[in-house]
Amino acid sequence: MNTRTVTIGRHRIGDGGPCLIIAEAGVNHNGDIKTALELVDVAVEAGADIVGTNCVLAIEHLLEIVVAMRGATDLPILAHVNAGIPKIMGKEIVYPDSPDHMAQQMPQLVEAGANIVGGCCGTGPAHVKAFVDSLK
Repeated sequence: MNTRTVTIGRHRIGDGGPCLIIAEAGVNHNGDIKTALELVDVAVEAGADIVGTNCVLAIEHLLEIVVAMRGATDLPILAHVNAGIPKIMGKEIVYPDSPDHMAQQMPQLVEAGANIVGGCCGTGPAHVKAFVDSLK
């Protein structure tokens, strides 16, 4: 994947159970579908059980990426989204997307093919609660 980094995590299930392998990477602000599809290839080759994308993108930009990834794999897809594209205001980094804004779009992310959803940069407990409520 060029010089991009893919994080492959191994999470043990239960005491001494099998290892679950998750491969995820950030995709740039332009919604680089080629990078997302390269991630799928690398993840499958590495034996991943779950493939996903995290960080970098706002939820509305991630929809197209998840659709492309779903078309390339039957593996579960993980999507951790930022609370919008960060802006620097004064000396602060601000994430503009409110919990309500993100929650309104979360069902579309699941319909696009994401099996596991959550928040990344700029999200907090209020965002996660709104996600859960929107998906009930």
